[in-house]
Amino acid sequence: MKRLKSHRRSVFVVTAGLVLAALCLVPLVAGRPAQAAGVQLRFVVDRDPADFADVIASFEREHPGVTIDVQRIPWQQFFERVETMIAGGRMPDLLYTPILATGRYATLGILLDITDRIPVSMRQDFLDGPLNTVTFDGRVYGLPHFSDDIALFYNKDAFARAGVTPPTVDDRWSWDELLAAARRVKEANGMPYGITTGSDISQWLPFLYQAGGRVLNEDHTGPAIDRPESLRAIAWFQSWFREGLAPSGVFAGAEQGEVLFEQGRVPMIVTFSGYISRFASNVRDFDFGVLPMPQDRYVANKLGGYNVVGFEATEHPDEVFAFMAFLTRPEWMARFVQANGVFPTRYSAWDLVDYGPFTDDMDIIWSEVQSVPEFAVRDFSTPVYLGYKPILTSEIQLVVLGQKEPEQAARDMADQIRRSLFR
Repeated sequence: MKRLKSHRRSVFVVTAGLVLAALCLVPLVAGRPAQAAGVQLRFVVDRDPADFADVIASFEREHPGVTIDVQRIPWQQFFERVETMIAGGRMPDLLYTPILATGRYATLGILLDITDRIPVSMRQDFLDGPLNTVTFDGRVYGLPHFSDDIALFYNKDAFARAGVTPPTVDDRWSWDELLAAARRVKEANGMPYGITTGSDISQWLPFLYQAGGRVLNEDHTGPAIDRPESLRAIAWFQSWFREGLAPSGVFAGAEQGEVLFEQGRVPMIVTFSGYISRFASNVRDFDFGVLPMPQDRYVANKLGGYNVVGFEATEHPDEVFAFMAFLTRPEWMARFVQANGVFPTRYSAWDLVDYGPFTDDMDIIWSEVQSVPEFAVRDFSTPVYLGYKPILTSEIQLVVLGQKEPEQAARDMADQIRRSLFR
């Protein structure tokens, strides 16, 4: 695993604020008309255009005659409006999209194939996991801009009082060891719980992949959630709640696991890695850190993040790829991920990032980003992810609440996936 330089100086939270402030000083380019004889590229995003203002201004200086028109769609409307654009044949030149949607657009045959445009050295600089989220049938349809994953946060003070030594990346806990530690820390500190997750089903998916399970079969023609490996992950997760180690109200949406962790009522939480900045602001009464995720059959995790893609219908494919390559340059990528508390998708960008006092924790999460098996990436970057996610959510909630046994839930999930997605 690549390590950060030892001479880190800046503080992550302060650095993030300074970088964001600097970005906001640059005039926005959204809505600016193209030069009379130039090229204007329409770039659709779901976030504040100020996040891209500085890099766009620099790109336009290096590419006279090319302007980027940033158009923001709020997250709540993003997928619906992008689908409307596609249906109406009004695709933008460029799209900044979550990795979970990239596969759908690629399989529709509407994305710009950039396979032959990427230099070999550049392609080799991208991490395999993120690059797999833009690669379909051996062809590349975009560039991964940033990544995140699911992280295991812990209360350092509670662990110390319980005499529990944290695991390392090279010596991870097994599933049994994780729960044994949860029991010990819970009892030693008089806490009501030993571990929790957030309320999103994606926070359970790493355990599915660690067991060798998957939602869909190998060629994505049907479900695999009812296979023995998948069933093992469902049953093990249910054991957390049956034993009283985890609060069932969190996964059912009645409580917030992140709040319980911040209040010191639970010593471990499995949640989105990006919450490290939230915990840095909200945790006041104890020190927290990040543990390596446990392993079962595999070391595995679920990636999040965003890709930048172009559309095949663009009249300016050369300029589209030029901007994609510029946006993902190591220096620009490093600035973005450092400001937003996420991870680069290029090894060379990692060497430029400074997370300050969170360096060791981010090193651990970075190791998770690099350890996602290809089968897992394929399982959650599929075009039907958004279709099967609500099915998993509702059925696992019933398991957590003790209203359905794992075997029945697995059969019901498989049946619903088969009927709704593969008829």
